[in-house]
Amino acid sequence: MRHDCDVFARSSRQPARVNDGKGADITRRPNIRGIASTVLAAALAGLSVGCGSGKPAVATAKASGPGTRGLTAGRIAFRRFLDQAQTQSALFTVSPDGSGEQQLTRPPAGTTDDQPDWSPDGKLIAFERCSDAAGCQAFTVSASGGPPHRVHVQCHLGGACDVSAPAWTPDGRLLVVLAQGRERINGGVHQIQQSSLELLDLGRGTQRTILKRTHWAGDIEGPAVSADGDTIVYTHANSWLTTPAGGASLYTVQIDGSANRRITPWRLGGGDHPTFSPRGSILSAHTRTRRLISRSS
Repeated sequence: MRHDCDVFARSSRQPARVNDGKGADITRRPNIRGIASTVLAAALAGLSVGCGSGKPAVATAKASGPGTRGLTAGRIAFRRFLDQAQTQSALFTVSPDGSGEQQLTRPPAGTTDDQPDWSPDGKLIAFERCSDAAGCQAFTVSASGGPPHRVHVQCHLGGACDVSAPAWTPDGRLLVVLAQGRERINGGVHQIQQSSLELLDLGRGTQRTILKRTHWAGDIEGPAVSADGDTIVYTHANSWLTTPAGGASLYTVQIDGSANRRITPWRLGGGDHPTFSPRGSILSAHTRTRRLISRSS
């Protein structure tokens, strides 16, 4: 679910997102914390913060670890559209003062690279790559550039197998949303058969399902992980088959799949890319009613 004007405060291990009127989707891992600081950092990078059609995304590298070729801490990863029709977008990085801009990905025409997230050691950026022809898949790319590598996820249902919204955990595992199975359509609204949160260990090649919604019940969207790695917040979006029909709300679930619970009322309309504060005690999100909300977790 995409909205125009979104500003989020993000935990120290998750991106803050600032919408940009020029197609730049900025993700920063905040060394500078807070909404006002995020907007300031984007302005310093020469990005016009305001309303537009681009989805925000700013993730600032916490530090330059070995293998990052001397990249300075605090670099910002962001998405930029490459055409007027906004059918193609690539990922870039830039220093907080606007210097050293570098293009990281070069997607084919009709393909959008989006939702970048820095790994905890600052060496990799995970992102989603989507096109009408191929759907969405998750990739990683070196923070210093190079060819992207597809994240392999197992699907067990016939039909679609889309992977999106990658988010690193503090211990270096990768959380993704997996949409698989057949689609049903009701009044022009498409609903996938199963939506799930999957936890991947890229080094060991393992995959574990944390939570899933089946039988066309609805979607799991925009997950974020708390700084201690224990809790996940996400948007729980209902299909027309679930009560309340078409409703959305913020939920939290423990990383072991326990204690899945709703934390915001349905009347607020869920939240677009919810996020934790750096200490993990407060959640912030932009609702479908275009209200910025926060609450103690």
